[in-house]
Amino acid sequence: MLRLFFRIFLICLSALVIISLMTTLWRDNQINQQGRSLSSQHQSLAQEIYNEQGLQGLKDWLNASNQHSPFRIRLDRDSPAHSNDKEHSDSRNEVSMIGSKIRDWLSFKPHIKNNFVIKTLEHGEITLWVEPRRPPRFHTPPPRPDGPIWPILATMIMISLLVALYILKPIKHLHQDIKLWHEKNFVGGIDTSIAKRKDSLGTLGKELNNLSTNVYELLEQQKQLLRDVSHEFRSPMARIKVATALLKHPKSQNKDKLAERIDQEIDSLDYLVEELLTLQRWQRPDNPVQKEAIFLEQMIIQLLERLRFEADQRSITLNFVHHREANMNKATLLGSRKPLERALENIVRNGIRFSPDKGTLNIHLEYQQSQPKKWYIRVSDQGPGVADKAALEKLFDPFFRLDNARTPGEGSYGVGLAIAKEGIKINRGKVYANNRKQEQIIIGLEVVIELPATAP
Repeated sequence: MLRLFFRIFLICLSALVIISLMTTLWRDNQINQQGRSLSSQHQSLAQEIYNEQGLQGLKDWLNASNQHSPFRIRLDRDSPAHSNDKEHSDSRNEVSMIGSKIRDWLSFKPHIKNNFVIKTLEHGEITLWVEPRRPPRFHTPPPRPDGPIWPILATMIMISLLVALYILKPIKHLHQDIKLWHEKNFVGGIDTSIAKRKDSLGTLGKELNNLSTNVYELLEQQKQLLRDVSHEFRSPMARIKVATALLKHPKSQNKDKLAERIDQEIDSLDYLVEELLTLQRWQRPDNPVQKEAIFLEQMIIQLLERLRFEADQRSITLNFVHHREANMNKATLLGSRKPLERALENIVRNGIRFSPDKGTLNIHLEYQQSQPKKWYIRVSDQGPGVADKAALEKLFDPFFRLDNARTPGEGSYGVGLAIAKEGIKINRGKVYANNRKQEQIIIGLEVVIELPATAP
């Protein structure tokens, strides 16, 4: 944290120094441009005055011009027309000039000069200098300025310290909040106080609050998933243990049936493990997706042919309806076929499981022409539906099962619809369920799959 403070402090101080230097350079450039403009304006006028009134007239004109002008025009000391001789050697003049420039910068009083030349017969070429006006005491080499630069530097340092503290203080509070959240083993959210701010740090605090809430919910879901998996494993393991004990009993009968029951329970556990691995693999954000052109009508027809034998065991009719706003060749999208086919299979199997004997399961394929263009696959059964709205929203959560689904011999673990949801999500779609009603009476459940209409 201390390193960050010094970095912010140095950045602010450097920025203030650079701004000061740039301001000084800009000011000097403006003064220099004004001096050049004044030189070009006065050159012809000075030449004319000298020709008419001579050197003394030129000096009188210079004195009169310098009284009210922000610039001072003077004769060059080395000019033949200057009344005084050289007072200093060249080396001393050079040292004096360097010292004057340093003092000018420290006092923020620039000494920028421009010159112009007039030609005379008596005195040769006379150089006149145009420079910013100085107070009278600076006509000679200026002494040390009365206002040193140290107060300015001290002010810059103070401003940099205040800015660094202003930025660092909420970050320090945020660090403490995150540390406290970590010490509580991520229970609850961060709920940092900087979220109340109206600036970017406040936005960061809000995002961190939301992130901590999502992390907490994910951890709770993970714990719930572990409990559910343990529960699902416990029941078949207990049945295997009982069957093994009976098999070992010397007076046990029907040993072949007991061995067959153990094999069934082992297959059931193997199926559950495979389902969990599929769910975990599809939930990974880095899951590789191989895209291909998927012909929806052809895929649905092939799927129903495979599931028809299962439906015929209970005399359930599988009815497929393709709404022909678009022809069969256009019933395509670009996506991953295997997850989508697995998702639709799980949904249709779920519809078959809850449909009554001699019932009908309808599968509709519809196309939305308006933007955004979508495909809709609707699977409607004639089962009991889901009366509880909260349960309807949790229908696609892992290991969620309704009470009427908890019957022995069903082979359902509450993972199929969760896998369906992930398979559809891989294809950039979404799935949800609604109760089918007639005169406020539930007559079945409709599962809707939305998919983006993408041409291959």
